[in-house]
Amino acid sequence: MDYVELKKQVVDAGLLERQYSYYAIKAAVTLGLLAVSILILLNIDNLAVQLLNAVLAAFVFVQCGMLMHDAGHRQIFNADWKNTLAGLIAGNLATGTSVWSWMSGHNKHHGSPNDLDEDPDVNIPFLAYSEGQALKKKGMAAFITKYQAFFWLPLMAIAAFSIRTNHTVNLAKAFIKNAKSKSGLYYALEIFLIAVSMTAYFGLIFFSLAWWQALTFFIINYALTGLYIGTVFATNHKGMPLLTEKTRQDFLRIQVLTARNVKGSPLIDLWTGGLNYQIEHHLFPTMPRNNLSKARALVKLFCNERGIEYYETGFFRSYKEILQNFHRTSAVLRKPRANGGNAVSAA
Repeated sequence: MDYVELKKQVVDAGLLERQYSYYAIKAAVTLGLLAVSILILLNIDNLAVQLLNAVLAAFVFVQCGMLMHDAGHRQIFNADWKNTLAGLIAGNLATGTSVWSWMSGHNKHHGSPNDLDEDPDVNIPFLAYSEGQALKKKGMAAFITKYQAFFWLPLMAIAAFSIRTNHTVNLAKAFIKNAKSKSGLYYALEIFLIAVSMTAYFGLIFFSLAWWQALTFFIINYALTGLYIGTVFATNHKGMPLLTEKTRQDFLRIQVLTARNVKGSPLIDLWTGGLNYQIEHHLFPTMPRNNLSKARALVKLFCNERGIEYYETGFFRSYKEILQNFHRTSAVLRKPRANGGNAVSAA
């Protein structure tokens, strides 16, 4: 089996070994920047500086979220409980996001990337990834989908609020359903940490700033956090081949063919949290982030030798491809029928 052979090469190269020094430095720098943002908020009485601080905080929150992501994939430690603790700190406590709810959906995505039936990342109310999806939209969802290439960035601006709200609701439902079990205690812990995080966040900005300044800080911070999240994760799969029951293949080909790599550099690797090496991440989700670039050459050569298309493009080119694909997919809603109205069928 191809994947078994590839994994052996990766293991022999030591690319799945834990990278404690790397993550210690990454966590220290990220939490240090979070502390700097808090100190600015508490000590500087200047609106322009605080608005820049809202930008810094957005960057820091997403960087914390990336640490949560890595912990959720068991990339940081060998012991599960240590990864769980790291995820709770970087996710629930630092960003107010449920690591359990995030990983529940994210694991489904990893198991069936770009699968129209199984992947929650390609089943979104106001976006369509296939003409069939576009034609099923109704009302406001249909209007937004019709021009989704133009609405995509504005939708990303509310992503942080939507993600945190949806995850908290999912977590609350899980707690209510399992309140009397051991898992209920874990859900209660996550809820408590999110409550602490949100109390600290809103308490700090409204204590330090006038109410209208705090509201402005909140809007800018959440909008930029959402845009940052969206622009990082969008490059990974959007516009790549979709899977259906008829087109599913073996694990290796599914993971490679549905993913897009973005050519790396120190800045891009930092900005994307290593997720620009999406093919390698999907093939080996427990691989420490700083080893993904090292695995790239090995995986690319392996795929090329077997005629498996390995797709990689530039950072800005990836966004062009995404927007073109969104516009092309929604064209079915903009095509008039012979007797007027919108198209009703698509290939």
